[in-house]
Amino acid sequence: MSLSRDLLFLIRQFCKDENLHKTAHMLEKETSFYFDMNYFEELVLSGNWSEVEAYLSSFTTPDSNEYSIKMYFEIRKQKFLEALDRQDLALALDILLKDLKCFASSNEHLYKEMAWLLTMEDFRKHHSLSTYGDIISARRRLMDEVKALLEANPHFRRKIKLPNMETTRLRRLINQSLNWQHSQCGRSECVPQINSLLFDHKLVTSEAIKDSTNAFRIFSRMPVDKVVSQTNVPVQSQNLDVNCPEDLPGKVERCMDMSSLPTSMDFHPLKGTLLLVGNINGETELWDVRSEVKFFWNAFMIWKRETISSSFLIDYNQNPQISVNRVLWSPDGSIFGVAYSKQIVQLYCYHATGNYIEKQLEIDAHLGGVHDLAFSSPYDQILVITCGEDKLIQVWDSMTGSKQYTCEGHGSPVYSLCAHLKEDIHFVFSTSTNGEIKAWMFDNDNTGPRVALDAPGHSCMRMAYSADGKRLFSCGTNEDGDSYLVEWDDTEGSITQSYHGLSKSSAAIVQFSTSRNRFLVAGDEHLLKFWEMDNVKILVSLDADGGLPAKPYVCFNKEGTLLAVFADDSKIKILANDIGTQLLQTLPSGSVDSTGRPCRSSGKDDQNMKCLGISELNNHLSTKEYAKPTQVSRCKSLRLTAEFKTNRICRLLYTNAGNGILALAADGIHLFWKWPGNGYNDYGQATTNRPPCLWHPKTGSIMVNDLNNDPYQIVSPCFALSKNDSYLVSASGGMVSLFNIVNFEKVRRCLLPPPTATCMAFYPPDNNLVAIGMDDSTVLIYNVRDSELMTRLSGHLKRISGLAFSNSLKVLVSAAVDSQIIVWDTITWEKKKSISMQISVGWWLPSETSETVIQFHKDQLHFLAIHETQLAMYESRSLERIRQWNTRDFCARISSGTFSCDNQLVFVVMRDGIVMILSALDLSPRFRIDPSAYLPPSSGHHVYPVVIAAHPQKSNQFALGLSNGDVIVVEPHESEGKWTILPPFHNGPGNRIIID
Repeated sequence: MSLSRDLLFLIRQFCKDENLHKTAHMLEKETSFYFDMNYFEELVLSGNWSEVEAYLSSFTTPDSNEYSIKMYFEIRKQKFLEALDRQDLALALDILLKDLKCFASSNEHLYKEMAWLLTMEDFRKHHSLSTYGDIISARRRLMDEVKALLEANPHFRRKIKLPNMETTRLRRLINQSLNWQHSQCGRSECVPQINSLLFDHKLVTSEAIKDSTNAFRIFSRMPVDKVVSQTNVPVQSQNLDVNCPEDLPGKVERCMDMSSLPTSMDFHPLKGTLLLVGNINGETELWDVRSEVKFFWNAFMIWKRETISSSFLIDYNQNPQISVNRVLWSPDGSIFGVAYSKQIVQLYCYHATGNYIEKQLEIDAHLGGVHDLAFSSPYDQILVITCGEDKLIQVWDSMTGSKQYTCEGHGSPVYSLCAHLKEDIHFVFSTSTNGEIKAWMFDNDNTGPRVALDAPGHSCMRMAYSADGKRLFSCGTNEDGDSYLVEWDDTEGSITQSYHGLSKSSAAIVQFSTSRNRFLVAGDEHLLKFWEMDNVKILVSLDADGGLPAKPYVCFNKEGTLLAVFADDSKIKILANDIGTQLLQTLPSGSVDSTGRPCRSSGKDDQNMKCLGISELNNHLSTKEYAKPTQVSRCKSLRLTAEFKTNRICRLLYTNAGNGILALAADGIHLFWKWPGNGYNDYGQATTNRPPCLWHPKTGSIMVNDLNNDPYQIVSPCFALSKNDSYLVSASGGMVSLFNIVNFEKVRRCLLPPPTATCMAFYPPDNNLVAIGMDDSTVLIYNVRDSELMTRLSGHLKRISGLAFSNSLKVLVSAAVDSQIIVWDTITWEKKKSISMQISVGWWLPSETSETVIQFHKDQLHFLAIHETQLAMYESRSLERIRQWNTRDFCARISSGTFSCDNQLVFVVMRDGIVMILSALDLSPRFRIDPSAYLPPSSGHHVYPVVIAAHPQKSNQFALGLSNGDVIVVEPHESEGKWTILPPFHNGPGNRIIID
């Protein structure tokens, strides 16, 4: 390749980097050195036929060769057919006489056939065009054909593929030249001042350079030549007392259970014990880590539909799964922002004096996910800055929501932001997923980025300043798994230090945090690794008492006295130094009001701030009515089997961490499958992609319940798992057993029958208390640790079949086989209200084998009652039925049902094996899955599902317990990622994956 051709590629790359796309394409056309296939495809798919031919003619002509003739003919034919499709006969005739006439001599018959099309009412009636379809699909077929012709055409050889180039290569070459020129100066150790590229650099020795008010000379658009690569140094876990300064937070003081897997967190800048947390289910929580009290909780909801794009509303209505990508406090702590995985940013106002939170602003910020946000205050105006999947940085007024600036220039999705103020200059760094670093100022000249650099190793990274704002650091990981923690000279844009000790692993991106002006911490290799800012060697590594993920998220509070870190099983650990320990032991005066009550939401929006209730959902997103459910297109299933034969699965649940499945068979045997964490499955989440292990301790013991030997007694096996996934309470007609899940040890037995236990539920505030429903119609509140009966609740007439707690309402809801439902006060344990489910006369008569199961909605205000004839949604306080789905129109009755983890869907398995997926909004059937889609062919005709359980974090995954003792895990096919309808002409249930 010649140097002049190389230079053309570099100029084109520079134009692309500067968003001079028209200039780049003009260069391509005038020089014919490169054919941009992507640009050409955009022109074809948009139907810009004049520009299509103008661009193509710069490289070839209609008579150049047979490939070019074919290309031009197909393009002009498509233009002709589109004119016919629009009934624009005059234009079609003009195209035929002017554009297509040149091809008549080579194929006169074809030309006459095209002329005949002008006389037809619909050209699709012609036998050769019967499969034409719509214009968009026809353009796509055309592009596929033209692309093949381009690749075969010798005129385009070596012109349709870009050579391998380093990013911002032209800038690098210029900078190398300037560095060389500066090295020839008499005082090359001085900081250079580059004012122009139009002549050679000469050193200006002036004290004015040193004291210039424009000290942030990184905006001179001078990228460094080559970033310093990091050397990986093996690190050994060290004890806390080895080289560990006293002011380093190294002692675990708190371990808090989150409602779901956390994804982001941030300490309040002024109240150092207030921790803001976002999670994978789109929920935002505010915790006081001193008291371990959750003061605020909010599930994602749309505040004002009229301000949200219709594309988002349609997408969200079809796929409501949404997670929090970032939570962040403003510098003064008066506002916090929540960036979601789909387009939306929401701002809340935190009133420290009144100690309450209210909604402030909702922004439809980006196309796709919002990856990060930041706050800045130029011109005494608080701005919120967002970045996202659409490669843009947007700047908004935090009060009005008006867009102030749009920053374009990244070639990949923008991953992170770092806003800063230096010498009265407000600016923001942005980093993209391909390792680009750019800096932007808040001005109206739209000059684009003021600097363009490359991250070390082209890593995807975050940037952060030290507390005094004088030192800039970055940390991240590239596609090869190399991680970098470096310090930058923010004046020259060069790396001054590269810290040693990070491992090589592509499992996730290393996260880091800075403490005051001294410490750095990064989560790596299931450890917390600390450095002093002035020493590139690792200071100490701690395991925080174990249980950390491979690359845990870390966050210091502003004072550096506390360190929060994500732990396994949806936990957050709080580490403290001596000052932090004292802080945690003081009363949380900053987090309660004058009466000592926790922080509250403002009065009129109190309900909205907690969660979007069932009755409110219809006001925000309409749901289509479906007369009949549609069959899903594809699903993946994984069969879990045991090493020994068991009876039918009676009860089934996922672990709260989502990494295991527990099943209770009719013979009292417990089966525990667990997915180990590894490079492909970092958190060990249940998946159909990899089979789990049937877990048991080294002793080989199994968990087995005592059985009831009375053949005439109806036995209802039951079990319940503690919040921390450590203990299991279970019964199969005999005594109630308490098992340790870690070693399968039977810790104790209690409650000798009769009566026998029939259902169980742990009391949320205290894992030692269990509500146990009995077959004599009573409910026991039992302390399993002390083997003490706390109270006995009487009010039912039949066997208890369902129990569920609402911690926010402080109530227990119980249900019996006669369909009676009772609400109990969990403070006084008194009966508050009761109701009987409405069963249609003549349709069903209650029997001893039919059960009513209760499950609370995550808003804790409504619950779902599951009966073999119906699903019914009730308001917990009034017991008013607000929604119902009846199985009258179906042959089979309900065997089992459950909410999805995000409460957007209800999974129901019928007794004939069909799985129904309903919308939780209105209990309307959306999809159905036939047994042939998930059951292995070898299962036989007499195998059917008995019970269903939903994954606690994956909203579209569920598991089925079968009558033959197997368990099937089911989720949508990866290509869809959610439940979708069958495509046309689908031939049978062949699209399934069964892994034994």
